[in-house]
Amino acid sequence: MSAPEIIGLVLLGLLAGSYAGAIGAGGGFVIAPLLLWRHGDAPPEAITAASLSVAALLAGAAAALGLRDGRVDRGLVLALGAVAIGGALIGAALTTAAPRQVFALGFAALLLLLAAFLLWRPVFTLLQPGARGWLRMQRDAAGSRFIYRVPLHRALPTAFVVSTVSALAGIGGGILLVPVATGVMRMPHWLAVPTALSVVFLVGVTGAGFQIAAGNADWSSDGPMADALWLGIGVLLSVPVGRWLNRRLGEGRLMRLLALGVIAVAVQTILNEL
Repeated sequence: MSAPEIIGLVLLGLLAGSYAGAIGAGGGFVIAPLLLWRHGDAPPEAITAASLSVAALLAGAAAALGLRDGRVDRGLVLALGAVAIGGALIGAALTTAAPRQVFALGFAALLLLLAAFLLWRPVFTLLQPGARGWLRMQRDAAGSRFIYRVPLHRALPTAFVVSTVSALAGIGGGILLVPVATGVMRMPHWLAVPTALSVVFLVGVTGAGFQIAAGNADWSSDGPMADALWLGIGVLLSVPVGRWLNRRLGEGRLMRLLALGVIAVAVQTILNEL
């Protein structure tokens, strides 16, 4: 791999991580299409091993900062993580059964659905806490107190489906889990993002770990995992930038810009496979 390629990958990781961190995603929805484009002959499982590794890095770093700020619901992460890990294992296993073109076009269709949803609902407004469900109380490092109820009968199956789809598509799933956390679990947004990213970290580690243990990762000097190394460096550098963007630009504007970017990535993915 040449020096310009390495610099380009680090910068791409920085840009993708900054944006994904700002809106509470793991970045896999950007990394996976990039890897599909760069490695035209790589099988789906090699792509997902690399993209989930990068998503896990970003989600883990962001979740660690959320833990420091006292904005991760640890009990809920344990409950969701139990089903998310199972879903991630199933999704990772299914990638071996999917032909590359089917995988790529299916991923593009998922991106288009996400873009439509984000354009329709660019801001995840805080819903009133439900009258029933698992009562949760959280106090952050600044002393703010949050009280809400999580309907586990809806939250657990939804988390399982999201983690399965995410591991299959090679994305961490933050772009799916954040609206689930606010709309289904009725969590305050400031808790929903770091809590969802903690689950994304578990999904990414599980999915990537499965592919690596199964020998599906491509560790060659010009393979997807080599890209993941340099993208990961850029992603780690992006964490403070993403937090600054989140405070500076506002959720609605970021979500609309994200939707346009997702559409562009989906169209490019389709054109690459046709």
